Amino acid sequence: MLVQFSVRGCLSFSDTVTLRLVPSDHARIKGTRYEPCFRALPDYKIMRSLLVFGPSGAGKTNLLIALQFLLDSILTGWTPALLPSGSGPVSFSIVLYDEVHDHSYEYSLSYTADGIGEERLSIGGTLQYAYSRGVLEWHGPGNAPRVSGGEDILSQTAPFLPESEGLRQAAAAIHIVRERDMAVWQQMPMRLSEVEQTYWQAEEGAILSLLQLIDSSICRISYTDSGGLCEVLLWRRGESRPCRLSDEAAGVRKMAALAAGLAQMRQGSTVIIDDLDSYWMTPVVQHLIRDFVHQEDNRGQLLGVTHDLLLLDNDLFHPEQLWIARRGLQGRTQIWPISAYHLRCERRRLYDAYIKGEFNTYPFEEAVR
Repeated sequence: MLVQFSVRGCLSFSDTVTLRLVPSDHARIKGTRYEPCFRALPDYKIMRSLLVFGPSGAGKTNLLIALQFLLDSILTGWTPALLPSGSGPVSFSIVLYDEVHDHSYEYSLSYTADGIGEERLSIGGTLQYAYSRGVLEWHGPGNAPRVSGGEDILSQTAPFLPESEGLRQAAAAIHIVRERDMAVWQQMPMRLSEVEQTYWQAEEGAILSLLQLIDSSICRISYTDSGGLCEVLLWRRGESRPCRLSDEAAGVRKMAALAAGLAQMRQGSTVIIDDLDSYWMTPVVQHLIRDFVHQEDNRGQLLGVTHDLLLLDNDLFHPEQLWIARRGLQGRTQIWPISAYHLRCERRRLYDAYIKGEFNTYPFEEAVR
């Protein structure tokens, strides 16, 4: 699960930008209507959902690009694909939580075009290694391995630090869906491989409930062989024959394309959707959050980037879960939670406040100066 992510020095992030999925110390949650919005874990109270709002060009998608780059660096190794946007280094940090092993992983990486400058890994609050300017401070088992700044230290120390595999597993459980991905998926035939069919059948109840958010008349899913692949058939109340998923309306196909991932979310994955409002209308998203995400049996997270101001719903989300993105001085992206304005939790018309410009002022302007 994603706990926190920070980036600086690339794309539109000249200053450090931090997205956190744990409430601030002063947030009141217990005993309020917002309790279902969070999961109480041994070390954290983690948000089940979070939305980032902002106009086009604010840098919302850049945040997902930066996060995907860091996840890919953890999973497959670092490459200097994101070059510095200024004279300083590119810096990332991330905190992930593995519920299965009850471990938190804190990983940070800083580099220039010349190679890795600094890198650190802590597991469960214990520092495993710290690399800075060619010097490795090693706290793992055995003697310190030889490393170089031309490759990330995580990859080089993997054979000597098997515990770091947990970081990779936690990173692999985060799935970012961008609109271009969905466009490709929709052009593909809506057929399942044998492995995909097995997963659909295992999660059929959750997938059916998601499809019913789009069309409540869908009552059953069945499957038929089609040239070695499985054709998905949807049954409706009062209909004697099913309809092929490939012949369904675009909204149903979009939900079907995401349904397996959203069902997997309930087992502890994090799903992040870019341009959430381009997939479904506001009532569908509201039902998805209320009836699927903010439920006790959901162990995962859903994050969304959106322009849909009707989702500024103070009945559905705690102000800590609603974030604003904008371009500030010299085109720098800034993000902050609505809770930074210290609103009373009973205030309900956040949409009106946004339209009136009450959230346009960066709440930490003095700190920036």
